[in-house]
Parts: sequence; structure tokens; C-alpha cells
Amino acid sequence: MPISVAVDSVLSDKQLTLYTDKPLRFLFQYVYFHKGAFFLVFLTVTMALGCGAAASYTLRILVDTLKEVSISSGASPWPVWRILAVLVAFIAADNILWRGAGWVASGVFVKVTGEIRQDLFRYLLGHSTTYFTNNMSGSLAGRISAIASAVFSLENLLAWSVIPPCINIVYSIGLILTVSPYLGFCVVFSALLLCFILFKMGLTGRPLHMNYATYSSDVEGKMIDAVGNIGLVRLFGQKHYETARLGKALEKEMQARTLALRYMEKLRFVHAVFTAFLIAGILCWVVYLWQNGNATLGDVVMVVGLGFMILHGTRDLAVALVDATQHQARLAEGLKKLLSPHETVHKATREGQIVHSAYQKNQEASSLAVEVLFDHITFSYHGRDNLFEGFTLKIDRGTKVGLVGTSGAGKSTLFSLLLGFYSPARGKVCIDGVDITALSEEQLRQQIAVVPQEVSLFHRSIKENIRYGCFEATDAEVYQAAQAAECYEFIMSLPEGFETLVGEKGIRLSGGQKQRLAIARAFLKNAPVIIFDEATSALDTETEKKIQHVLHKLMVGKTVIAIAHRLSTLEQFDRIVVLQKGKIIQDGAPEHLENTAGVFQNLLKAQGMKR
Repeated sequence: MPISVAVDSVLSDKQLTLYTDKPLRFLFQYVYFHKGAFFLVFLTVTMALGCGAAASYTLRILVDTLKEVSISSGASPWPVWRILAVLVAFIAADNILWRGAGWVASGVFVKVTGEIRQDLFRYLLGHSTTYFTNNMSGSLAGRISAIASAVFSLENLLAWSVIPPCINIVYSIGLILTVSPYLGFCVVFSALLLCFILFKMGLTGRPLHMNYATYSSDVEGKMIDAVGNIGLVRLFGQKHYETARLGKALEKEMQARTLALRYMEKLRFVHAVFTAFLIAGILCWVVYLWQNGNATLGDVVMVVGLGFMILHGTRDLAVALVDATQHQARLAEGLKKLLSPHETVHKATREGQIVHSAYQKNQEASSLAVEVLFDHITFSYHGRDNLFEGFTLKIDRGTKVGLVGTSGAGKSTLFSLLLGFYSPARGKVCIDGVDITALSEEQLRQQIAVVPQEVSLFHRSIKENIRYGCFEATDAEVYQAAQAAECYEFIMSLPEGFETLVGEKGIRLSGGQKQRLAIARAFLKNAPVIIFDEATSALDTETEKKIQHVLHKLMVGKTVIAIAHRLSTLEQFDRIVVLQKGKIIQDGAPEHLENTAGVFQNLLKAQGMKR
């Protein structure tokens, strides 16, 4: 029977930002969400260790009883067997409780890492376009996996390598106090002193681990970047360059890791020397007590066993703290990178929700197409001069408008502003009179379908890629969209039809086939605004003509905005807007601009289209 695991959302995006530089508090939130299961693990581990401590105390009684029986002639051996039976029972209970703790932990530890990945992935998708432009996507995804891995390691370290030695030390000190209070108090003081020294050294070494975590992420990002563009690497024969580039990053990472590990070796050395003197002192003290008749042979055996338990426990604790420091550093570095504040574009305020509801009612009573308005917008990319300053462009309901101009004129930037990827410094972008910043990102996306030049496809089935336009669509509606986009026949000719995997970024399909899937996706979405971003520029002439026929079907009853360098694709448009350096220099019907001296006419001549 398959295991059903539901992944819950534990922290909201707003809550996540509170823990950008607080990795342990971040982890505690997920632990607290499952406090019942974690408490059960802690309780079970405590009981198991208690059984171990009780077994040590029982062994003390067994040794003393054996001595009494061996001295007294004719004494019954039954007390020995009874004590032995209790000892065996404690050992058995110890093992059963450990397995129980492991069973509970295996479920809750995995669930926590799943929830963390889900929350971080949701938060990551909420970042602006600028954020993804400035960071390698592979590195960002790798950080989520690294955080989940670090959390899982920290959970295991705390449950099996940190908490048990600490509890064992407490139990051991308690048993030693029954032999000699003075010896017990000396052990308590020594343990606290050792913890303080290790803690201070751990804090001092934390920057070294943070440094290593940063370089490690950089190495991972460079590998993903090269592998993700392997075709380009091979096309230019740059295998050796990429290897050398990675080698430089690896050199920095290895140096950082070596420094971090060697610092931890210093910490271990301090621990080893301290505990060696401590255990030697405990053993000498208990033997001295026995020599003076203040301790029994059972006391000596028990204290010797506890001494070695403390030695091994603190050694394991020191190693665990070293590993925990490294994992905590990776967790901190990843959170700092991923949980940077979102750049707010869509307010989605209560007023915006009300406006959007009114807008939807208005849409139900009118045609599907909408009006688009760029209202006196001023915008610049970070650190650059203004591209648009007081720019206004109104696109009437149901109008097909082509944007023309040389590179850098601002055509693609207008698309990005309409899609909410960037927010203007002044002015506003409206759809049917509604400022898009009053809508949530999801509400805005419902109004716009995009057919891009470079079609993005997931490494999923054709059906899943088309349905990405509308997840609520039935299979029948997906098939209808494919038929409308005239790609149904080629899909059915594939061995697995609509279940065919398209490969990474759609590598198994031709350019024309990928474009048709993008159009089918837009058909299925049935949004009031259609954006064509150089939709056919990457296709050959014959394929372009076939695609154009399908695009005209898609444009019926919609507000259409298109960028096109091939001006032949704009012949049936209602209006052409010519941009130059963020300003409108020509605006009118294609026939009018064709016969008017200016930039558009010159572009037509350059493409051999002027009659």
C-alpha cells in the first residue's frame, strides 16, 4: 500500500522573511509545528537512555551481590539471577525504545524537509524578474535542496548525536553523585566549563563555515550553468574553458573548507585533552574512595563504566557539534539568499479585490477583449537613465496593435510592465481602467496570454504543457485547443500522443511544433489580452506562413499587442506604433504609415516590402 504524504504550508511568505538571518529559529518553527511528534521522539530517547543508566546502576548492584554471595558460604544464588533478569530487561527495553524513536523520527523528519522545500519554493517563485536575472536559476534551486539536506542532517544530529550524550551526561552525573557528592559536583563544574569553551570556539569559527557555504553554492551554480548550456559549450568547443573556470571556483571552495575543518580539529583537540584529564581524575578519585572503604567494588565498576560513557559521549557530541556548525552555516547562507524581501509590484489590497470583482462583472457583461492603457509612465532599469518618461499609450478594446522599432526602443519593456515584471516609478498601467498593481499576480496573469519567440516547455508530457494555460481544463478542452492550433495531427502521430515527453525545454520537438504548442496553450487560456513577442521570427518562411494562419484564429475577439521585426506579420493589424528611445514617433494604420515618409516606410524598404 503506497504511503500518502500531504505537504502542508507551515510559514507564510511574510513569516519566512522574519528568519532571513535566524536559521535556528527558522528550523524551530517547523519543529514546533510538529511538536507532538518531536516530543514523542525526545521522550522515547530519554526513556531509552534512562534504561541504559538503570542498567549501569543494576550492574553495580549485581557486582556487589556477587561479592557477597562469593564471600558467604551457603548463600542462595537466586538474588544474583533476579538482578541479572532485571539487567536483561533494562537492556531489552533500551533497544525497543530506540527503535520506536527511530520509527517516529523517520516520518516527522522527512515531513519537515518536505514542508521546508515547499515553503521556500513558493517564496522563491514570488521573487521579481530582476531577482532571477541577477541570480543563476540552477544555484537558487540548488540552495533549496541544500537547505533541506542541512535541516535533515541537523534533525538527525540533534536526535541521535547531541541530545543523547547530553542526557547521558546528566544521568551519569546523577549516578556518580550517589557514590560521592563532591566527585559529582566536580564533574558538573567540569562539564559546564567544557561546554562554555566549545560554544565560544564554535561561535568564533562560524564565519569560516559561512565562507565555505558561499563558495560551495558558487561551485554548484557554475556546474549547473555549464551543464544547462551544454549545447553552447560544445558548439564553441569550450569544454576546457568551462573546466578551468570551475577549477578556479573549486580552488576557493577547497581552501575555505580546509580552513573550516582545521579550525574544527583545534576544537576537537581542546575537547580531547580536557576530557582525558577529566576521566583520569574521575577514575583516580573513585579508586581512592574504594581504597579508603568509602566505595564498594560495584561503585568502582559503575563509575569506570560511566567515565568511559562520558568520554565517548562527549567525543561524539564534539564531532556532532562540528557537523552541526557546518550544516547550520549552509542553512544560514541559503536562507539569506532565498529569503531576501520580495519586490512588491502587485498590492492585491482589499480595495484592489473589490475593484477586480467589479471589473470581472463588467467583463461578463461585455465582449471578451479589454482596453489597455499605459498612463504617463516613467520607468528606468536600475542604475540607468529613464527609458520612458511620461509615456502614454492607449490600446482600445479588441484592437490589434503592432509595436515596431529598433533594439532598445522599449518594446519588450512595455510587455514587461504590462505583465507586472517591473513597476513604473510614476504613472500606471491599466487593464479596463483597473491599475494592475491593485490585482494579485494570479489575477493579472488570468487576463494575459503570451506567445513568445523562444517557447518555454517543461520536461513533461505534451498534454501537461498545453494544460499549463488552464489547469481546470478537461482532456477534451485540451484536445480542442490542440485542434484549434492545428497541432493535433502531429501530436497523434507521435508514439505516445499527448502523453509524449517533450524533453528538457522541448528539445525533442521542432521549432514549429513548439510554437504550435504555445499557441494551443494560449487558445486554452482564452485570455482577453494576447501578447505576441516575435512569435514567428525564429521560424523559416514556410512554417511562419502556416503559423500565421493559426495566429489569426487566436486573435479573433481579443486585444492583441505584438512585437515583430518581420513586418509582413503585421499586415492585417489595425494599428502600428513605432517606438524610438522610449518615445512614440509614428502611430497609425499600416496602410497609412506605409505611404508616409518615416521610420516605418524605411523599415519596409529595408525588408523589400515597399510597393
